[in-house]
Amino acid sequence: MSQDFTDNVFDGSHVAQTDMENVEKNDAALKSSFSGASAPSNPVEGMLWADSDDNLLKVYSGAAWVTIYDYGNSRIPPSAVPNDYVLSAMLNSSNGSEAVTEDVIRDGAVTGDKLGATAIEDALDGTANVVSQTNMQDDSIGVAELKITSGTSSTTSTVGVLPAGGIYGFLPRIYNSSGGAARLLTVSDYWMYTTGTAVAGAFVLYSSSGTAYMTQSYIQASPPYKLGNIDWGHFYFILRNIADQEIVSSYEAEDPPWAYNGNEWNPKDSKERIQEIPHPFPEYYKKDPALDGLELVLVDLRNIDIKKLKQDSFKAKKHCIDALKRFNPKGPTKSHAEFALPEIIGFTDKVKIKTR
Repeated sequence: MSQDFTDNVFDGSHVAQTDMENVEKNDAALKSSFSGASAPSNPVEGMLWADSDDNLLKVYSGAAWVTIYDYGNSRIPPSAVPNDYVLSAMLNSSNGSEAVTEDVIRDGAVTGDKLGATAIEDALDGTANVVSQTNMQDDSIGVAELKITSGTSSTTSTVGVLPAGGIYGFLPRIYNSSGGAARLLTVSDYWMYTTGTAVAGAFVLYSSSGTAYMTQSYIQASPPYKLGNIDWGHFYFILRNIADQEIVSSYEAEDPPWAYNGNEWNPKDSKERIQEIPHPFPEYYKKDPALDGLELVLVDLRNIDIKKLKQDSFKAKKHCIDALKRFNPKGPTKSHAEFALPEIIGFTDKVKIKTR
C-alpha cells in the first residue's frame, strides 16, 4: 500500500500526468489509512496509520503515534482505556447511569483468581483471570454491599417447619401470637433427613399451642431460581388439612428451602439439590402427609405482586405470611410435567403445585 502523500499537487508549471499520478497515490494512501510496516515519513496531527506489522490502527497526536484499535483481535487495546475511565464507569454503574453492563463484558473476563491494578487490562487481553477474595481489600465489603432479605415460617402444630436462608441466615426472630410456646428444636433433637445430610439451618419451628412465627434474615446469593423450566419468583409452601383445607404450617421466602442447605457442590436448580431438601416440612420427607390427613402444597404466585404485598403487610404491622393465607388455593393440582420436572424424590411424590 502507498504511504506517500504529496502536498500541493496542482501547479501551473506541473506536468498533468505527474499531478494525476500523485492524486492517485494520495487516494491509495488515504484509502488504506497509510497501511504499512513502518510509520509514514511525513505525519500530521490527526493522521491515521494502519500498522500492518502489529495489526494496530494508530493516530498521530502531533508528537507520537497512539494506538486506538487492535484490528488483529477486533478489540480496543488495554492501553486505550485509562484506569480513571474504568473507575468512573464503575462508579456511574453503581449509581444507576448504566455505564457498565453485562453485554459489554467479554465472556470469561470476570472469574475468580486475581484482582489487582491491572485487572481490567488483563481481562481485556485475556492474559489472566480477575476476581478473588484474597486480592480484595480488607473491609471492602460491608453490610451495605450485601443483598439481605428475609423469609417467614409459621406453624400451629408440633410439625416442624424450616427457616429460610440456611447457612446464610442470621439469628431468627420467633414469637407466638397467642402467648403460647414458640420453640426451636435442633436437628439432632427432632429429625434427620433420610439422605443422612444434616440441614444447615440446624433447627425447626415448633408450637405447642397458638400460631408460632419465625422470621429469619439472610444473605441472598443465588436468585433467581427455576422450577423445572419455569422461573419461580416466590416460594410459598403450605401444609394443610385435606378435609377443610385449613393451613397448619407454612413457609414463604424468595428462596426455596433447598437453597443454602444440603451439599454445596450440587447446582442450585438441580434435581440433586432439590431432592436433598425438597420442602420445608422434614417430618414428611419420607412419610406420606396424607396418612395424617394432610397435604403439602406449593402455591403458584407468579402473577402476584409479592413486593407490594410485603410492603402493605409491613405498613399494617402484619406478617406477609398471614396475608398470603388468602391465596390458599382451591383450584386443581398442576401436573409436574407442565414444568418439565424430572422425578424428584420428596418433591414430585409429595408436593402438589396449585394456583390460588
